[in-house]
Parts: sequence; structure tokens; C-alpha cells
Amino acid sequence: CNSLQGEFFAFFLFSLTGAMLCAGANDLVWLFLALELTSLPTYVMVATSRNHVDAQEAAVKYFFLGAMAAAIFLYGFSLIYGAAGTTVLFNSDPTATTVASYISNLRANGSELPPLLVTGLLLSLIGIAFKIAAVPMHFYAADVYQGAATAVAAFLAFVPKVAGFVSMILLLSVVGWQLPPPIMWTLWVMAALTMTVGNVLGMLQTNVKRVLAYSSVAHSGYMLVGLVAGPSMRGGGETIGEGLAAVLFYLVAYGLATLGCFAALGSLRTSNTEAQTYDDLSGLATRCPWLTAILTLSVLSLIGLPPLVGFLGKIYLFGSAIEHGYMVLVVIAVLNTAVSAVYYLRIVGSCYFGSDQGRTQLAATPSRYVAALVAAIAVLALGFVGGWLVDAARESSAQANIFRVVESPATELAQDKEPGP
Repeated sequence: CNSLQGEFFAFFLFSLTGAMLCAGANDLVWLFLALELTSLPTYVMVATSRNHVDAQEAAVKYFFLGAMAAAIFLYGFSLIYGAAGTTVLFNSDPTATTVASYISNLRANGSELPPLLVTGLLLSLIGIAFKIAAVPMHFYAADVYQGAATAVAAFLAFVPKVAGFVSMILLLSVVGWQLPPPIMWTLWVMAALTMTVGNVLGMLQTNVKRVLAYSSVAHSGYMLVGLVAGPSMRGGGETIGEGLAAVLFYLVAYGLATLGCFAALGSLRTSNTEAQTYDDLSGLATRCPWLTAILTLSVLSLIGLPPLVGFLGKIYLFGSAIEHGYMVLVVIAVLNTAVSAVYYLRIVGSCYFGSDQGRTQLAATPSRYVAALVAAIAVLALGFVGGWLVDAARESSAQANIFRVVESPATELAQDKEPGP
């Protein structure tokens, strides 16, 4: 709504601030407040983004499911506190009592992590899965993306996902990356189901915004593959085995491609509302070839075709999983990538091979055209000169390596193998 532009950008900045605070959180209370600061403004952004009942309905669904997710991970945080006796995750002072030092001492004494702590970590990860729209916390995504304005949907597709993955990396780093079997199995199954459910449901949609919503779900599954792999167990500074660096790099690759898709989609309108369906895009190439080219580049990057940046992202993600021995998960991911091409190429096919029905027209501010163009150029350019971004991702993930507890060569060897019953 035009009358709420000031408030909209204020909430926009509040949510961005929350995402940045997640990266610097060293306390469970701080992490909880940062996650909620990321999410709470988005509820209002969805409700006020369109003067339509669909926006209000989407906001209500989003709010109640978000409140449930917050209760789940907050309860998980309380169990972690009950087990460790502190809310401080880590501290530069080695004599300080922290969750990381508590876990390190347990392992130094040859003890298993207590069930209370493992349960708290599991509940925390499941609750935070709402932020990244991962199974089983993905149900809101399609309805919220469809009901919200295109610009807000683009924001939801990236910023909460960044906050969620950063928070997951933080919690798992404190555990030390010698993950207990229940946590490893949960992440493994969550990754496989998230990829599969997102891609299968994406094929069944006729609304392009719902397609991009399930695309977001599927890409969360791909990034969970890197989270399962974790940091390199061999050292030496290589990138291909760095699952955490791959996740950070893929977040950028996914964010740019998604921005290009939503910016192109948001530049189009029908007689009544924003362009949303395949029919709205039919024959678009005959009237807006440059916008169609931008949309095509973004979609092909989401598929992961070379030489675009999405291809590099998947190479690093899947390579890190292979390095750690998770071959079954990689096979599932590759098959899902092939399945995703069905609905992505359907978008391209509608633009280039559909009959021009004249249903849409360009109706956007120049800023959306510029955003779409910049995203498309970045998607193409980083596919060739993205090495510096890979190095930056590896340096950023080095902090997580600090908390990796190396127990013994036998333990490291077991960590490199596919989890089994």
C-alpha cells in the first residue's frame, strides 16, 4: 500500500538487522531475539503489501505457523540450557562456562551427549527449519508467496533463509561437527524430503509465484546437503570439501537468481493484478525480449546449468557431500535437480513458445528493471569470475571450523561415511 511506504521500509530494515544479528549471536537468548527480529516485521510486510484479502489471509497463516515454530525452537533452547546450565554458546575465554565447552568436556571424558541436550538441539533445528521453509515446516510457503506482493515474496525467499542457515551453522558448530546420530539422521532425512517435496509439488502448480515458493523449498534441501557434510575433515584450505562454505556461496547464487525471477515477474501486470500464471507469461518474448532473457538466465541458474553461478553452487555443494561420503544423498539431489528442470523450463517455454495473448504489460518502476538486469548480469558474470566469492565463503566458514572437536582418527573416519541404521 502506497500509504504505508515509510512503515514498509522500516520493517524491511528491521528484518535485515535481525538477519545480521543472527551471524554474531553467541548466546541462546540473543539468537532467539535475532531470529524473531528477522521474522516479526515480515508478518506485517505480507499483510500490508497488497490491498487484497489474499495478503491478509497469507499474513495470518504465516504468523500462526511462525509463532508455532518460535515456540518449538525456544523450547529446544530451554532444554539446551537445562542440560548445559548456561545460555552462552561460546566465548573467547577458554575458562568460561559455555555450551561449547560443556560438550567439549563431555567428549574429552569419553561421555555421550545427554539425551536432554540432543533433544534440545533437535527441536531447535526443527523450529529454525521454518525460516528456511524446509520439511516439515514448509507448509506456509506457497500460500504466503502467492498472497504477498512480488517484492515481499522475493524478500521472504532470501533474507529469512539466510538467518535460518546461519543459525543452524552456529548451533551445529557449537556441537563440534561430531554430530550425534539422531541429529545427523534428522538433517539427512530433512534434506532428502525437502528436495523431493519441493520439486514434486512445484511440478503441480499453475501459479508461477507458487512455483518459485516450492523452488525455494527445494533449494533449502540442496543447501541442507552442504550442512550435512559440514566443514572439511582433511584441512588444507580446499573448497570442494567445505560444506559450510558451499552453503554460504550457494545462498548468494540462489539469492541472485531468485531476485532476477521475482524482479522480472514484478515488472509485469495484468488488467487486474500482478502477473502470476503461466498464461500471463505466454508469448512474453515477442513483446519484451530483454525481460524474457533476464528471466531465462535466472531460471537456468536455478536449474544449475553451466556456465551460470547456480552451476558452480551445486558443484561445490554436491562435491562437499561426495568428499564426506554421502553418495546416496548426492544421488537424490542430482535426481531432484533433473526433476526441477520440468517446471523451470515450463516457465521459459511459456515465454518463448506460448501464444501471445496480450494479457500482460510492463508496469513497474525503473528500479525493478535495474534490479532484474543487475541480478542477471551477476548470475552470468559470477559463473566465470566467482572465485573471489568462493574464497570469501571459505573464510567466513572458518569460524565454524574453530569449534569442530576432533576426537580420534577412527571417529573422523566414521564421520566421513554415509549414516546407516
